[in-house]
Amino acid sequence: MAEQERSPLLTQQDPMLASSSSKEDQSLEASHENVHPLESDTALLLEEFPEKSVKFKVKLDITGKGDSYEISDALDRIYTSTDRSITFDIVYKPEHGSNLSVRIMLVGSNLLHHPLARCSYHRKGDNTTFKDHVVRHKDASAEYVGTATGMLYPERLAILVPLDQSGLKSITLDFVCLNSCHKIRKLKLALVFTLEDQDDKKIVGRQIFHLQVSKNFKRDMEVAEKGPPSKRPATELPDDTASPNKQSHREQSTSAQPSSSRIPAARSTEERPDSIAMNLNLPHSAAQEFLQYSRQFFEAKLYRANEQEKSELLPCLDNICKVLEPSFLVCTTTQLSLRVSDFG
Repeated sequence: MAEQERSPLLTQQDPMLASSSSKEDQSLEASHENVHPLESDTALLLEEFPEKSVKFKVKLDITGKGDSYEISDALDRIYTSTDRSITFDIVYKPEHGSNLSVRIMLVGSNLLHHPLARCSYHRKGDNTTFKDHVVRHKDASAEYVGTATGMLYPERLAILVPLDQSGLKSITLDFVCLNSCHKIRKLKLALVFTLEDQDDKKIVGRQIFHLQVSKNFKRDMEVAEKGPPSKRPATELPDDTASPNKQSHREQSTSAQPSSSRIPAARSTEERPDSIAMNLNLPHSAAQEFLQYSRQFFEAKLYRANEQEKSELLPCLDNICKVLEPSFLVCTTTQLSLRVSDFG
């Protein structure tokens, strides 16, 4: 069937749903466009599709815009944070006696087959049965389904929200992990709302919201909309890319000079600096080891130094000993500034 081949859930045609040549089956297929089986052996594909008779639509509650979330029209993405709640209004037109529900699932749009679960840092101290879920709901009728290692569509972590015959359902969601968390790093998030018929085990509609969860979501949206900074054009050509005329002129003027003038003179000892300034920003472990060896070096130099050399070496040794004190090494990085005398 042509419609089955376009199914957003099927990677290959199910033999149980093979095409039938009977006119009765063709008529039944035409009356159920965009209705797809909820199979346990199919992978989730990111594709929106509506079911005309149900008129399924998910909308953002605009009362939270600005405080709880921002929308980038240019990037088609919602920006929010972990300490914000977003309310979605689910609109639908149920048939009489239908048993509909919405499955809300967070996926990586650039890596659909990667199971997405809460990171260990944000899961720490959470003893609830739904501690692995990144998306949380505030609805008594909704339930958490799926597992953290679920690969197939029905096995994935999700929220299942039953729908009544009213045609309208509002649900408030929280997100308890960031895009920068190690479990979902480098993933582009998408919040997928899938309308399911629980009696017939059919998927009859889907709508997708691209999403980013970060601490400073307003700033991140502004940065993303601006895009990467453009490179400034070079005002002058480097010497090695100069025009052939300039290179030829430079070569002629150089060749006109005596050969001895083109030989670089050795740098005299008078031009050497009296001291060398070092400014190092080292990790804690590396800084401690570096300073220990530096102290041993200066103590060895002082052993055979004359009075003038001692007056120059002692301040450096004193600085190293101060930095080695515990009060200076409690941070993760240590910044070290020394002026070391040059003794040749």
